[in-house]
Amino acid sequence: MARPPKTYRLRGQRIRYIRERPSPVADGECDPPGPHRAIRIDPTLPVERLVVVLIHEGLHACLWDQGEDAVTETAESLGALVLGEVVVTKRYEP
Repeated sequence: MARPPKTYRLRGQRIRYIRERPSPVADGECDPPGPHRAIRIDPTLPVERLVVVLIHEGLHACLWDQGEDAVTETAESLGALVLGEVVVTKRYEP
């Protein structure tokens, strides 16, 4: 049974996070601006890919006017930071 969607507020907008494969060729997608926006992400992704796709689609939700190349480059860079500091070490030390 699929988990119900969670709702997050990103830059003042309510965005539903739905755990489902958006299409056969995409790991994630973000709806364009509108009243019922959602991010859909494949729930079967390995954690390393999930982190990058979450960041990528979150960037689209926050910065819809940015091009795909800028979003992809930023998501991969932030993903490497998060994975290197949180997921890989599994602890946070300030």
